[in-house]
Order: sequence, then structure tokens, then C-alpha cells
Amino acid sequence: MVTKIIIPLDGSHLAQQCLPLALKLGQLLAAQLCLVKVVPPTKENILWDWSHEAPIKQKGEAEAYLQDIVEHLTSEGEVYLLRERVYSVVVEGQEVGVGQSIAREAHTQEGTLILMTTHGRGGLTQLVLGSTALEIIRNTSLPVIFLRPEQHRPVANDQDGLNLKSYKELEGPVVVTLDGSREAELALKAALELAGGLNLPVHLLRVLQPFVPVDQLAPWYEANLDLGADYLQEHDFLYLKEQASSNLAKTQIWLKDIKGVDSQTVLKVGEPIDEIINYASSVKASLVVMATHAHGRVEQAFLGSVAGRVMCRGNFPVMMVNIGLNLRESKSFNE
Repeated sequence: MVTKIIIPLDGSHLAQQCLPLALKLGQLLAAQLCLVKVVPPTKENILWDWSHEAPIKQKGEAEAYLQDIVEHLTSEGEVYLLRERVYSVVVEGQEVGVGQSIAREAHTQEGTLILMTTHGRGGLTQLVLGSTALEIIRNTSLPVIFLRPEQHRPVANDQDGLNLKSYKELEGPVVVTLDGSREAELALKAALELAGGLNLPVHLLRVLQPFVPVDQLAPWYEANLDLGADYLQEHDFLYLKEQASSNLAKTQIWLKDIKGVDSQTVLKVGEPIDEIINYASSVKASLVVMATHAHGRVEQAFLGSVAGRVMCRGNFPVMMVNIGLNLRESKSFNE
């Protein structure tokens, strides 16, 4: 159950563009919004030093900035939240980076979800997510929703201050991308909580690339060598499709029998990035859920090649779940 959404802000218009979606989720899920901004640490002034003045000033400015946003989110207008449902926290960053400070604060605040805007440009991971977002996803087991700024442009700083407009209606399904592994299915837990709270359907999407991975087929080849090379070449990919369909069906049955959730399964053959974007766009997905191991260069390669490009090219928010950290905290998906 999503009870508290952490919203990292840095004072920029870009970061603020996640606020309409945050407001929408806060209303529909009856969740609290916690606005977080990281500032340099202030030091105790035993002997006055002018170098202490800047951090103190920045902290005061950050508090005023967040409080202004709280006032706008709770003011009666087109959309608003009750005052007790929105609050702000200014975090003094220490020796760790901004992203890690946000991840720690999200844990301290007992958040259940993090929502933030991505840079939304380029194909490289650092440009798509930004170093802060990468740091957050590395250091939290919470689901993180990334919203590209082009997907919604409701924020303007004008003479009237912050201007919030309604986020689009959330009616399309929550699309969960799977790869057949039990680890990737851990992302289902977060997807089900959000979909259930929003009363949205769940679609399970599996994409097979149009080539045959030898390591996956080795046991099947050994069991069917006596049928001849022609049979193997004709049926090897068919076997993979049957296995993928079977895994999707088992997950669908598990969701129905154990969780009481109806879902739809979809199997596609093609390039994962294209197939995910095309399918999610065709069903007007409210959200696409993807798993990441989120560690070092493997993470950057994964995000850059799959999730990062899906975010960069798709017209929907993407929720990532760090399954590496979740595996440490959960012994079994069925628990």
C-alpha cells in the first residue's frame, strides 16, 4: 500500500514538473507527500566565520522554497490536498552525495515510493537520469517513478508564483516488463500495490529477442539431439516461445489465486525497447514498471540500453525497482 510519496526537489522548473503527477497520486491513493531538498551542511559557530553564513542562508531559502510549494499544493483551486497530507524536509547533506542523502531520508521518513523528474534527453544513462537519480536508485529499495518533463508541462513561475494544472487521467494499465526470472518478478510487488490503489488493470509483458540464446537452449538441444539437426533448427525458437508463454501463464495464475488480481499477458518478439514502447503506447499505459539490478557498470549498461531509452522515447512514466536491494530484504517473492 502506497502511504507516503517522497518528492526530491532542487529548486529548478525541471524538478517541479513531477508535482502534478504527485498531486494526482496523493489524491487517488490518499497518500502523504513529503517534499525533500538537500542543502550543504551548516556548522556550529563557536567562533564566527563568514564561511558559515552561506550554508545557513541556503537552508533558510530551501525551507521557504519548500513551504511555498506546500502552500500551493494545499490551496483550494483546481486541485489540492489537505494540509496534513503535505509536508517538507530540508536535509543537510554530509559526506555522501545528494542522491544518497535523498535515499536515506526516504527511509527515515518511511516512504513507500519516490517520484521525480528525469532530465529526459539523450540516450546515455547519465543524461537520461542524471547523477542524482542514479545515486537514488542505487541506494534505495523503494520503487522510483521517473517522469520525463516532456510528458507534462504544467509548472510555470510567473507573477502569480507556482501554477499547477491537473495531470491526465490515469486510466490505462500498469504494464510490468518481465524476462522470465524470479528476480525480475519482484517488481510485481510494487506494481500490484500501485495498480490496486489506483484501480488500474495489470498487463504482464514479455519480449523475446529474435535470436536463439544458446545457453538457454543447451538442455533442450541435449534432450532432442536424436531428432536431427533440421528438427532442432525448426523448433528451437518455438520452444523458447512456449516456455515464455508458460511462464507468463503461471505468473498470471499465481496473481489470480494468491493475490486475487486479474491480469493480461502479452508476448512479443522483437527488440525490447521498441516492443515495450509500442505496446505501452498502444494501450495508453499509465505506468511501465521495470526492474534493475542497479549496481555499477552493469546498471549503467542496463539503464542505457533498455530502461533509459524507454524513458527517453516513451510517452509514459517509468517506475524502476532495484531488485538487488529488494532481494536482500525479501527472501521470496511469494512472502
